[in-house]
Amino acid sequence: MRENYLLQDRIELLGPIRHKDVLSVLLRGQIFMNTSLTEAFGIAILEAACAGLYVVSTRVGGVPEILPRDMISFAEPEEAGEFFRIEMRKEKNPL
Repeated sequence: MRENYLLQDRIELLGPIRHKDVLSVLLRGQIFMNTSLTEAFGIAILEAACAGLYVVSTRVGGVPEILPRDMISFAEPEEAGEFFRIEMRKEKNPL
């Protein structure tokens, strides 16, 4: 997806992060994308929101109950690509 939308200069794929480095990595971002197909609670979503990131997630498992609606946007797993395009367009052309 990153390459399809020419976002290599805006999205960095980090791989595994040591636990002690998670907060510093989160503080570098603006958006946290959770693309899980299954999720029980979503502690990573909660950590990202606590670090001040806006969360974009698939609507699976317990995710809809984690955050208030003004802190998260949802996409159905099969529509994640389309949702991503819509959000990127909004960011490039803010209202």
